[in-house]
Amino acid sequence: MRCSEWRPLRMARRVGRLGLLTGGLTVVSQVWATNQEPSSPMDIDAKLQAIQAGANAILSHIDGQPLPAWLQQANERSSVFATDAETIAKRARTIIEEETGFCASGSESAENPPATITFTLFASRSLGDAQLRDIFLFASGQPETRILFRGIGEDESLLDFMATLKPLLQDIDPPPTVLLDPTPFREYDIESVPTLVATGPDGQELARVSGLASTTWLRAALDEDKTGDLGVRGPIREIAERDILELIHQRLARLDFKALGERAVARAFDRLPFEPLPTAGEDRERWIDPTVTAGADVHLPDGTLLVRAGDSVNPLDKVPFTQRLVIFDASDSRQLAFAQSLASDPSDKPTTFLLTGAHRKGGWNALTRVMEQLERRVYLLTPEMRERFSLDRVPAIVEAVGLQFRVQEVAMVGQVEPDIARSEME
Repeated sequence: MRCSEWRPLRMARRVGRLGLLTGGLTVVSQVWATNQEPSSPMDIDAKLQAIQAGANAILSHIDGQPLPAWLQQANERSSVFATDAETIAKRARTIIEEETGFCASGSESAENPPATITFTLFASRSLGDAQLRDIFLFASGQPETRILFRGIGEDESLLDFMATLKPLLQDIDPPPTVLLDPTPFREYDIESVPTLVATGPDGQELARVSGLASTTWLRAALDEDKTGDLGVRGPIREIAERDILELIHQRLARLDFKALGERAVARAFDRLPFEPLPTAGEDRERWIDPTVTAGADVHLPDGTLLVRAGDSVNPLDKVPFTQRLVIFDASDSRQLAFAQSLASDPSDKPTTFLLTGAHRKGGWNALTRVMEQLERRVYLLTPEMRERFSLDRVPAIVEAVGLQFRVQEVAMVGQVEPDIARSEME
């Protein structure tokens, strides 16, 4: 196993095997003469470099001088020994790396960081509160470990599921990583818990074990190069929860979307913000002067001065109001008949119908019925419109005459016919 692979290695072994190399490499035998573990394999390189530096100094001193015959023979033999020594030194570094987990080169360790192993613990509430609490405590402070649940109970909500785990996670700091994700259960074909799966940096499974919730045993197994399915090492349980994706699909299949849509539409009508007004008991006409006095200069978006502070302006002098507004309560059959007469009455002004009320029980059908009778669209009276024209009673007609607004309230006579009106609309 090479250092560049950075596989987790056992540190309990000693480097006694290096004693086999003492006959071939003097510096190695000196380092381990006391049969003690070196402080760092970097020391070996330092000693080798020192010996090499001394040899280079000797060679430079005698460079250019003829060697004696005996030294020439020794030089030839030393070349052979040097080749053997280099081979032994390389083998020594390999053994050091395999036995200690250290690299003999500092630059290599910087370029090849240790590989990250991720542990996924598949759990279920079938394990019981006590064991789940122990699992959460063990996984606290281990970012490489995550705890997965497959889903929730048959008739359980997601909030209820979370509520059952909250007491078990109380006072655990930092909290472990707990996820609800059925997909890994499918990917790894998990049928029982606890099951612990170790994956490498590429996401590929390295090893798994069932019946154990602690990563200690699986780490040790990986250190011994054990991979694959390592079997069952403790008690296991069936998974209590349903796959949440399957449960969602099942619940969706039981839903009546047509009925849900109808109820949603009905609720939307119930929330329509009507502005109810009392019915007019007598005819009344009022005039409203829309003239306003500017409290500050008013400019157009391009900076042009439109109105100076203190100037009085009548909006009708600038923008004519060409509509006729009819405000009425559609739940009153008399007001509905009045609005219908105005809808069929020819007018030189386009008429806009504003509602202050309608039969709530009839829902949108009641509103549709009103538009069919008027053959016009109807709109809701807004609070701003009610305040702008000081509307007090309905039905009322608002239109501009000259530079003022005229508000006419029309008294309703006769009896309201709620039963007939509602039966037609509902």
